[in-house]
Amino acid sequence: MARFVAITNCGFPEAYHCDTALAICAHFADHVGLTWAGGAALGEGGMITGTPLPTLGGRTRMTRRALDMAAAALATGQAIPRTAVDLLAKPSIPAWLYLLVAGLNWRQQAKHYSNPKLVMKRSRAFRRPYPAKALTPHNNPKRIAISSPEAAAAGTLSGGLVAILFK
Repeated sequence: MARFVAITNCGFPEAYHCDTALAICAHFADHVGLTWAGGAALGEGGMITGTPLPTLGGRTRMTRRALDMAAAALATGQAIPRTAVDLLAKPSIPAWLYLLVAGLNWRQQAKHYSNPKLVMKRSRAFRRPYPAKALTPHNNPKRIAISSPEAAAAGTLSGGLVAILFK
């Protein structure tokens, strides 16, 4: 039977924002009769921006190792191992540093496009139109185990996605 695997990333520092995309993929695999071979999520996707991983050096060391582990397991007919999922989800740099650099980049892009409405003041950029205690991996009891369609039941926001069908 054909296998289906998904790897997703988002521009937020935390990988759990990809849980919904992975849940959808797990449900899709189950619905169309494919074997769900697992899924993995990467946060801090803005650091990569389409650049080949080896050229980014040490900051993608864990990402490359996790993807190598996943590829090795998939090549032998196994699902993506939990250790690879956890390693890929682990931030490469502290969230505060990632957000600092991302904020600088957003402001630079806004200035580049010369739209004064886009050049936000710091106070506006950090407003939260949602409750401050949003779901996180620590307080979300339905954190996806990425091991079966049944486990992929809940999440938050989703990001970029790569889905692969194996025969």
